[in-house]
Amino acid sequence: NALRQGSETREWTYLTKQGDSMPVTLTVTPILDDAGKLTGFLGVAEDITERKRMEKMKNEFIATISHELRTPLTSVSGVLGLVLSGKLGGVPEKINGLLETAHRNSERLAHLINDLLDIEKITTGKVNLDMAVQPLRPILEQAAEENRDYGAERHIKLALNSEISRQNVKVDEQRLKQVLANLLSNAIKFSPDGGIVTVEASSTDTDITVSVTDQGPGIPEDFHHKVFQRFAQADSSDTRQKGGTGLGLAITQELVTRMGGTIQFETTAGEGTRFFFSLPLISAAEKAPSDLSPKTTDGSSTESPKILVVEDDPDVASLLRIMLEDAGYRVAICHTGAEALESIQAESWNLISLDLMLPDVSGLDIIRRLKKQAATADIPIVVVSAKVNQGRLELNGEADNIAWLAKPIDHQKLIGLVRYQLSQGGCPTILHVEDDPDLHDVLSAMVRDQLSLERAGTLADAKRLLKQQAYDAVLLDIGLPDGSGWDLIPDIESAQPGAAIVILSGEDIGKEAPAAVANVLLKKQLTSEELVRVIREQI
Repeated sequence: NALRQGSETREWTYLTKQGDSMPVTLTVTPILDDAGKLTGFLGVAEDITERKRMEKMKNEFIATISHELRTPLTSVSGVLGLVLSGKLGGVPEKINGLLETAHRNSERLAHLINDLLDIEKITTGKVNLDMAVQPLRPILEQAAEENRDYGAERHIKLALNSEISRQNVKVDEQRLKQVLANLLSNAIKFSPDGGIVTVEASSTDTDITVSVTDQGPGIPEDFHHKVFQRFAQADSSDTRQKGGTGLGLAITQELVTRMGGTIQFETTAGEGTRFFFSLPLISAAEKAPSDLSPKTTDGSSTESPKILVVEDDPDVASLLRIMLEDAGYRVAICHTGAEALESIQAESWNLISLDLMLPDVSGLDIIRRLKKQAATADIPIVVVSAKVNQGRLELNGEADNIAWLAKPIDHQKLIGLVRYQLSQGGCPTILHVEDDPDLHDVLSAMVRDQLSLERAGTLADAKRLLKQQAYDAVLLDIGLPDGSGWDLIPDIESAQPGAAIVILSGEDIGKEAPAAVANVLLKKQLTSEELVRVIREQI
């Protein structure tokens, strides 16, 4: 390589006379005579011990920011959001304004910290992209909607003009939203009062181009070559007034490039700036995932609820299977009561669709048996029968959590009842393994009517509780005082194999999660709705 390229530089580890390791960069250059013939090589080694020490300090500093700043900030922002939501009761208007200011600034601080962490991960190649084929337009619409309130605060209107309808791109949905949020927030910040920020999208046979245009002052010509550099700011004093680290566009360029695209800009002094990026157009043959398929927080598909259909008529059973699978559920069929009871004992089911008129066991008897056993008492049931009224009268309130649907089957009513029943299950008990009690209190308050969270502050506490009590799921932090959360997974699988494992981390976990992990959530992106949805999907 050195001969072909003229020189080559690599990092090596040398051993000193004392036997100590010393990191060096070794540059090898070929030596040629006047005729161009190779006569030897020159090697120059540079001691980079100090540089490595500084890099280690930087990495430790980043880790400190992640844990020591981000976790308490999540608690602060969560508490403020909870109070402002009105779930804890109303607050005086004067105090409400102060709370909104505090909440807005806590989110701004979180955004700045996230920028620092993101640029570090991108630099070290630790950003994991979850690439999936999906339609672009819904992502654009959601990004515009999420930034509309920010624009309204600054009296800026957002306009979405899109020529695309169902064209697909292969992207990491959350990272693409981050790209759009960076471009939109910049455009809003530098637009004049009453201005308009326009989002446009158009496509060719091979690419889709998305642009964000503002009506701001434009970018000075002498700054054009620095636009995508880290910490670069065209007018430091003005940027400090607007807020920002100078990292947003650097992160944006890196993410667009990692997703296979390119980004550029056009600007005119006194008229505004247009940033635009292009992504490869995915052919119709590569279909996007179904909208009915449940999603994880990062956009990837997750397994949908399992439904057991108990129906003796093969044609009706097939019809129910088609309707339910079309709605995104996993379905199995039993044609007799005995088969159903055996299947219910052998497997876990999220819901049972039950006919009352079975050849061997009455559907009502099956209901009574299930409700008498603790392991099956809380399984939601949808009775699909020609004798709904008779069944209701005969059961006479002996069991709850049952929905009734008369034959012939109405497709929309069936799916509506199934969705309702799945959302109305009992309050699941969750073991929350988290060393920060304030964050636990915030999450408990956020989901108090829908999930019951019990905290274990250490691995030792978690192992003890897993042996003493039954849990529907384990919400697991990775960084704990006495070890890593990853080390707890074998104990969970051994003590409670039926419990779903959901990782709740302060930052991207930076590696592929073990197969036992049902989902990974990020504290910075978490909402009560998201947490409840993910937990209920997994149990």
